[in-house]
Amino acid sequence: MPDHDYIPGGNSKFNIWQDTFTKFATDFMPGWNLDQTALNKWQLLTNTPGKKKKRWEAAWKIAWSRNCKKSDKQELKDARKDYERGIKSDINDTGLRPFIAEYIRYNTKVTNEQKRDMGLTVRGDWKTESAESIAASDKIDVSGSVAMITHLIHKNVVRTVGSKSRAKGKRIEEIQVYIAFTEAKVKVAPPLKEFKLDGIVFRGIYIRQFKEEDEGLRAWYYARKVIKGRKRIYCQASAPWSGLVS
Repeated sequence: MPDHDYIPGGNSKFNIWQDTFTKFATDFMPGWNLDQTALNKWQLLTNTPGKKKKRWEAAWKIAWSRNCKKSDKQELKDARKDYERGIKSDINDTGLRPFIAEYIRYNTKVTNEQKRDMGLTVRGDWKTESAESIAASDKIDVSGSVAMITHLIHKNVVRTVGSKSRAKGKRIEEIQVYIAFTEAKVKVAPPLKEFKLDGIVFRGIYIRQFKEEDEGLRAWYYARKVIKGRKRIYCQASAPWSGLVS
């Protein structure tokens, strides 16, 4: 594996990553020939009430609420540690990292494409052509849309044009998302200079949490790739897309 960590540090990005990982892994798992011990650990990891994933998601939901207390923040921290790392002294316990290390990383039944879809890094992904040649061929190949709107939340899907994979692409350091606001009735995107960097796409998804005062506005987005190298190279901006904040 490359030396960079496949699990994001921030809780918001981690929450998106774990959801993507568990959904894809569940779909792929029937073809991996896992034994009953592994399946039992997967059940514990993902689908046991009050444990691991379920514990994390309950703590995350409270942490995002208006009634979050200091004790809730501590529970979020503890839940993530338990979910991510497990209890090393308990052979029947597991976590995301130990499960991946034991049953996925070196499993020949797990393809590189599956690893990429699950959000895991693959050896050799970063040994490609120069950043300059990628930038020259990349042009505007990113598109985005608001896939789901719930109260004060937009779930955006950002993809590489012509690709079914959620992976950001070889040698791409990140895909940035920029945002601007207009009145709801405005149907033409503002000039790009009015947009501000808002965050980073993770596995093709960008979640935007708004404030109460944003309700009723139209949020505009555009995305662009950033190529890894000695000097960061920024690709061209995508076409803007928008959604109402409700």
